[in-house]
Amino acid sequence: MCGAGPYWGTLQLLWLLLGSMFLHHTPEPVRPCWSFRTCAHAMRDIQSFHQDTHSWGDIGCSFMVGSVGYLCENQGWPWVSAHTEDCSTKGFSAGIIWDFSSTLLDPDTLALVQDELQPCAVHSGCAQPDFTLPHTKL
Repeated sequence: MCGAGPYWGTLQLLWLLLGSMFLHHTPEPVRPCWSFRTCAHAMRDIQSFHQDTHSWGDIGCSFMVGSVGYLCENQGWPWVSAHTEDCSTKGFSAGIIWDFSSTLLDPDTLALVQDELQPCAVHSGCAQPDFTLPHTKL
Protein backbone atom coordinates (compact mmCIF):
# COMPACT_ATOMS: atom_id res chain seq x y z
CA MET A 1 0.00 0.00 0.00
CA CYS A 2 2.89 2.40 0.67
CA GLY A 3 4.84 1.18 -2.36
CA ALA A 4 7.56 -0.61 -0.40
CA GLY A 5 9.55 -3.40 -2.00
CA PRO A 6 9.37 -7.12 -1.20
CA TYR A 7 11.02 -8.92 1.71
CA TRP A 8 14.52 -10.23 0.96
CA GLY A 9 15.25 -13.79 2.04
CA THR A 10 13.31 -16.26 4.16
CA LEU A 11 11.20 -15.32 7.15
CA GLN A 12 11.91 -17.10 10.46
CA LEU A 13 9.11 -17.93 12.91
CA LEU A 14 9.17 -16.56 16.46
CA TRP A 15 8.44 -18.66 19.51
CA LEU A 16 5.37 -16.98 20.99
CA LEU A 17 4.32 -15.78 23.82
CA LEU A 18 6.77 -12.90 23.89
CA GLY A 19 7.44 -10.67 26.86
CA SER A 20 8.40 -7.33 25.27
CA MET A 21 7.57 -4.90 22.52
CA PHE A 22 10.53 -2.62 21.82
CA LEU A 23 9.65 0.95 20.93
CA HIS A 24 12.09 2.51 18.47
CA HIS A 25 12.25 5.79 16.63
CA THR A 26 13.87 6.60 13.33
CA PRO A 27 16.57 9.28 12.98
CA GLU A 28 14.88 10.38 9.75
CA PRO A 29 12.56 12.09 9.13
CA VAL A 30 13.34 14.63 11.82
CA ARG A 31 9.69 15.75 11.98
CA PRO A 32 6.59 13.56 12.31
CA CYS A 33 4.88 12.46 9.11
CA TRP A 34 1.45 14.09 9.14
CA SER A 35 0.00 12.57 5.95
CA PHE A 36 -0.17 9.15 4.35
CA ARG A 37 2.00 10.43 1.50
CA THR A 38 4.84 11.58 3.79
CA CYS A 39 4.58 8.45 5.97
CA ALA A 40 4.69 6.19 2.88
CA HIS A 41 7.72 8.08 1.54
CA ALA A 42 9.48 7.69 4.90
CA MET A 43 8.65 3.96 4.95
CA ARG A 44 10.23 3.46 1.52
CA ASP A 45 13.34 5.39 2.59
CA ILE A 46 13.63 3.38 5.82
CA GLN A 47 13.21 0.11 3.93
CA SER A 48 15.91 1.07 1.42
CA PHE A 49 18.27 2.08 4.23
CA HIS A 50 17.71 -1.13 6.20
CA GLN A 51 18.00 -3.41 3.17
CA ASP A 52 20.82 -1.63 1.34
CA THR A 53 22.94 -0.52 4.32
CA HIS A 54 22.32 -3.28 6.87
CA SER A 55 21.46 -6.10 4.42
CA TRP A 56 18.33 -6.86 6.46
CA GLY A 57 15.41 -8.60 4.77
CA ASP A 58 13.09 -5.65 5.36
CA ILE A 59 12.49 -2.77 7.75
CA GLY A 60 13.94 -3.83 11.09
CA CYS A 61 10.71 -3.39 13.06
CA SER A 62 7.69 -5.68 13.17
CA PHE A 63 5.41 -2.63 12.85
CA MET A 64 5.82 1.08 12.02
CA VAL A 65 3.69 3.87 13.47
CA GLY A 66 3.00 7.17 11.72
CA SER A 67 2.01 10.34 13.54
CA VAL A 68 -1.42 10.52 11.93
CA GLY A 69 -2.64 7.21 13.31
CA TYR A 70 -1.17 4.90 10.68
CA LEU A 71 -0.05 1.52 11.92
CA CYS A 72 1.85 -0.41 9.24
CA GLU A 73 2.64 -4.10 9.48
CA ASN A 74 6.09 -5.12 8.30
CA GLN A 75 6.88 -8.71 9.32
CA GLY A 76 4.01 -8.74 11.79
CA TRP A 77 3.39 -11.02 14.75
CA PRO A 78 4.84 -14.44 14.05
CA TRP A 79 8.14 -13.45 12.40
CA VAL A 80 11.61 -12.51 13.62
CA SER A 81 12.67 -9.02 12.59
CA ALA A 82 16.06 -7.30 12.86
CA HIS A 83 15.08 -4.59 15.33
CA THR A 84 17.23 -5.13 18.41
CA GLU A 85 20.60 -6.88 18.45
CA ASP A 86 20.41 -10.08 20.50
CA CYS A 87 16.77 -9.39 21.44
CA SER A 88 14.97 -9.79 18.11
CA THR A 89 13.63 -13.19 19.17
CA LYS A 90 12.55 -11.93 22.62
CA GLY A 91 10.01 -9.32 21.55
CA PHE A 92 8.20 -7.49 18.83
CA SER A 93 9.09 -3.98 17.79
CA ALA A 94 7.22 -0.86 16.82
CA GLY A 95 9.11 1.90 15.04
CA ILE A 96 7.85 5.46 15.34
CA ILE A 97 8.40 7.29 12.04
CA TRP A 98 10.33 10.32 13.35
CA ASP A 99 13.12 11.23 15.72
CA PHE A 100 11.78 12.01 19.19
CA SER A 101 15.17 11.88 20.93
CA SER A 102 15.09 15.62 21.74
CA THR A 103 11.34 16.08 22.17
CA LEU A 104 8.46 14.25 23.76
CA LEU A 105 6.63 11.63 21.76
CA ASP A 106 3.24 12.79 20.52
CA PRO A 107 0.65 11.41 23.00
CA ASP A 108 -1.66 10.21 20.21
CA THR A 109 1.16 8.21 18.63
CA LEU A 110 2.06 6.59 21.94
CA ALA A 111 -1.64 5.89 22.59
CA LEU A 112 -1.86 4.06 19.25
CA VAL A 113 0.89 1.71 20.42
CA GLN A 114 -0.39 1.30 23.98
CA ASP A 115 -4.15 1.21 23.29
CA GLU A 116 -4.27 -0.57 19.93
CA LEU A 117 -1.09 -2.48 19.11
CA GLN A 118 -0.27 -3.84 22.58
CA PRO A 119 -3.80 -5.19 23.28
CA CYS A 120 -3.87 -6.71 19.79
CA ALA A 121 -0.65 -8.61 20.58
CA VAL A 122 -2.14 -9.97 23.80
CA HIS A 123 -5.59 -10.80 22.37
CA SER A 124 -4.07 -12.60 19.37
CA GLY A 125 -2.07 -14.84 21.71
CA CYS A 126 1.31 -13.47 20.62
CA ALA A 127 2.37 -11.61 23.76
CA GLN A 128 2.10 -12.10 27.49
CA PRO A 129 -0.52 -9.89 29.20
CA ASP A 130 2.15 -8.19 31.36
CA PHE A 131 4.73 -7.58 28.63
CA THR A 132 7.00 -4.53 28.79
CA LEU A 133 7.54 -1.61 26.42
CA PRO A 134 11.25 -0.66 26.48
CA HIS A 135 12.59 2.13 24.22
CA THR A 136 15.60 1.95 21.90
CA LYS A 137 16.89 3.95 18.94
CA LEU A 138 16.57 2.36 15.50
